[in-house]
Order: sequence, then C-alpha cells, then structure tokens
Amino acid sequence: AATPEPDPTPDPAPATRTIAEIQGTGTASPLAGSTVTTTGKVTAVFATGGLNGYYLQTAGTGGDLTVTNHAASDGIFVYSPATVASVQPGDYLQVTGAVAEYYGMTQLNVTAAASLTKLMEAAPEVKATAFTLPASEAFRESLEGMLLAPQGPLTVTDNYGLNQYGEIGLAGGTTPLVQPTAVAPYGSAEYAAAVAD
Repeated sequence: AATPEPDPTPDPAPATRTIAEIQGTGTASPLAGSTVTTTGKVTAVFATGGLNGYYLQTAGTGGDLTVTNHAASDGIFVYSPATVASVQPGDYLQVTGAVAEYYGMTQLNVTAAASLTKLMEAAPEVKATAFTLPASEAFRESLEGMLLAPQGPLTVTDNYGLNQYGEIGLAGGTTPLVQPTAVAPYGSAEYAAAVAD
C-alpha cells in the first residue's frame, strides 16, 4: 500500500503589528520581508499618477508630539493597485501585506482585495502633526508617512515630482536649497559652506 503524503505545514498567520512597530526607529523597517496585519485610518489616496496606493496612520495619533516619547512614525504608505480604488480618506482599515523598503521609504505591499477589510467601529481621528524645518534626519524619519502641518517660513526648493507624484520639496526659511557644485567648485571653501547650509 502506498504511504499517504503528510499534510503540508500551513503557513503561519501574519503577525499583527502597529504601524510604529512596522516603521521601527531606524532608517529601515525591522520587519522588512515579513507579512504583517495592521490597522489605520486613510489620510490620503493616490489612485492615479503612478503611486497606486494610500497612506494609513494609526487612529488617534498625530497632533502635538512634544508631550509624548515619539521615536517611530505612526504613518505608512500602502502600495496596492488592487485596493486603491476602493478606499477614501477617513476610512478605517485593516490590511495585510508584505513589508518592504522602496527608495528609502517603508511601505506595505497589499496585493489582493481580500487583504483589506473596512472596519466599522468608531476610531479617533488622525491629527496633523506640526513641525518646523530644518529638522534632523532622525526626526524627519519619525514622521515618515504621517499627516503633517509644516510651520514657519518655507520655500519650495524642488518641484520635479509635482506633475507625476504630487510632491514638492520644501526648505525651511526663505531661500531654496542649492546644489553645492552649482555655486562653487568641488572642495572649495564656498562648496563646503553650501554643503553645511
């Protein structure tokens, strides 16, 4: 008699993680490459223009971060051509997807409509977080993907991605950032000053 094949080991259920746990406190997610489930409120949707996704932020987060120990972002980009058309800002969602880094940004890749659930229970609104520029790289990383309200004087310093992605680069203050080699030869004192600025 033939020996029956053993039952295959079922895939483990994705771990449930907060967005802050997915983001981590470094420049890359400690969970990159794993599949996770998380919840959040939709703060922005980009169904056209090439982004094919939306931003989620943990319900009730944001606002004044000076009164809390804020080290990890509570927002994340969800890349999901399969679900982007079915969500709108304010939706409260549970999503399951693979954690990845894309051009230095942490994101969740949600590949199927079955990996998204609209939650019906009430959830606190997300608040915009006020911040000023310049800011350290670590502080900017802790705000990645969150709903923001820039404060103080700002100058548009880059609009290259405006038409395709709806992105603009901002510099704190009243002057745009410059490429150091556009103002002085490489290695000169003027070049070093532009780099420092």
